[in-house]
Amino acid sequence: MTDENVWRLDIAKSLVDQLSVYNELSGFFVGGSVGRGIADKFSDLEVCCIWNEQLSDQRRKEIIEKLEGKRFTEFTTWKSQNAVEDNIHIQDFQVDIWHSTSEINDKVFSDVLNDFNTDLSKQNLLYTFSNCISLYDRDRFIQRWIERSQEYSNEYSKKIVLEHLRFFTNGNAAIHIKRNDLTILYGLISGLQKRMYLALLGLNKIYYPTYKRMDLVLDSLKIKPRGIIKSFQNVYKLSPHEAWNETEIMMKEVILVVESVFPEIKDLSFFAKIEDQRKVFKPKSYR
Repeated sequence: MTDENVWRLDIAKSLVDQLSVYNELSGFFVGGSVGRGIADKFSDLEVCCIWNEQLSDQRRKEIIEKLEGKRFTEFTTWKSQNAVEDNIHIQDFQVDIWHSTSEINDKVFSDVLNDFNTDLSKQNLLYTFSNCISLYDRDRFIQRWIERSQEYSNEYSKKIVLEHLRFFTNGNAAIHIKRNDLTILYGLISGLQKRMYLALLGLNKIYYPTYKRMDLVLDSLKIKPRGIIKSFQNVYKLSPHEAWNETEIMMKEVILVVESVFPEIKDLSFFAKIEDQRKVFKPKSYR
């Protein structure tokens, strides 16, 4: 654990000490970069409180005052079946406090593990529990969720992979290059990198951790094309034509890696969509 993690974790321990006086508090854990052990000097602190029931707005305001925090975003109200987050500053340090309940979290776990829901925010909850630091777990809910976050079926893996492979396309990149529409081109490249990333996460049975620190996540993957991290980073330093060639090569490499794990989903149409180019239209008359 780095020094940047240590002092942030100390703050989290102080917070849970102050909040443990509430009988409604069932659990408290640290997520985000601190939970993952990769905090740097720019990292805030993300913590989650598990309550017996949804908190009233008044109780949330009371908690902020107790922690001597100052809210810097609009105060949000509870949404049906959704947790909420309060973004506050404590002595000029940003702390994001997520408030949830066991019912809310159990529902998300059921959606992903039983119904194979691929929603990124739901996946991210499971990833958070697989990379969190539990500081208070009165009812053992957090430990149970940590254990369940390790579940990842082959069926779900295949569903995730196929969901993102179908977006592999050339996106008329050659036209954007010729027209010098570089905003569109690099937006396309960025979007395809995210699709490749998500497909590889599914292939490696890892829930969505957000797009932040993508290089660290990719580095941790056991199954991936060789050189993908360097490829992703270098395309923004290359000429538009070279950047697209690099992206096209990497898409094909991802497809080949996927087929090595799931040979039954081999589909040449994936390659065809990448290689297909819009033809030049010749003048025509219409009668």
